[in-house]
Amino acid sequence: MLLFLVLLTYADPQEVRRFALDVNQPLPYSDGADLAVCVDGSILIPTKNTLWHFNDRGHSIHKITSVEGQPIVFLDAAVWDGSRYWLSVILPGRNQLTVKIEKGTTIPTSEPLFDSIAVCGNKLFGIGGLYLEGTEPDTVKWIRDIHARKFDPYNPQSRFHKLESQVFQKTKYNFLRHFVVSDGRQNLYVLNQLMPEIFIYPLEGYLEGPPKRVPIQLSRFTPADTKPDTTWTKENLSNYFNSFSRIHQVAMLNQNELLIAHNKKNKPSNDENFGAGTKQKTNVICKVATSGKVLDSQITTGLLLGTHENQYFLLFSPEDAQGNPSHHVGVYTW
Repeated sequence: MLLFLVLLTYADPQEVRRFALDVNQPLPYSDGADLAVCVDGSILIPTKNTLWHFNDRGHSIHKITSVEGQPIVFLDAAVWDGSRYWLSVILPGRNQLTVKIEKGTTIPTSEPLFDSIAVCGNKLFGIGGLYLEGTEPDTVKWIRDIHARKFDPYNPQSRFHKLESQVFQKTKYNFLRHFVVSDGRQNLYVLNQLMPEIFIYPLEGYLEGPPKRVPIQLSRFTPADTKPDTTWTKENLSNYFNSFSRIHQVAMLNQNELLIAHNKKNKPSNDENFGAGTKQKTNVICKVATSGKVLDSQITTGLLLGTHENQYFLLFSPEDAQGNPSHHVGVYTW
């Protein structure tokens, strides 16, 4: 009986269903950081200047390429809360801003650009790593209650405590990507892409005191060498980028477990077709308790999209003999 219980606890992932995305062109998505499964099980795939929205069967339901009639220059983050889109975008000749799109109407807000935004309970949270007016690098800020009718000016005092990155401190190279997710009940969980550590904030009183910091021993995670190097060249900087792991997605599997996806080595690319015209990379997905204990891990060529109703979604983009990618999604239990 004991053996049976252990097998139940550490059962292998099981595929529930698989479906193709209704798109006949390459999707130049990044390495997974901006992909998302929404509260209704639909899928968001932001590319450089387009937001693709698919339902939970892969059918295209919306495509956003402009805001207020202006083409999107850069789309940094996106959320669908079930009735509205929230986008962090750069528009031609305008500063970075966060906008709300509801029933075809766009309402700019007073917040600056965020690297990651997430619906947590009845609030929307954003995390930013850029040096912008009224912000500090690598801080999380509260945006607003998503059900509020009026927009309050961005309050620079409403922020989380600064996240520290040894790589930035010692090499002065800033890795801006962070992740914020919630169990929808008590806590927010924040991670930096280079740090196998969870910063835990209570949903209520998240500005009061420092967060709880929980280290994680992620499977096959190679930390960055933080020794200073004052002789950076294009070649050795590229080698340095390719020498350590980075977290590229975080999602809540249930109220007590997170999924954290990373790859062993991740070389940044400026190629606009990255993810669509390149070979599939090997990724590691770890199931982690909110206490920090790693419960299990798997290796996959899929990118973690997110989770919905205790299931997780992986995106696969294999190429055919002519090098043309196809996109399909697998849904799994674990």
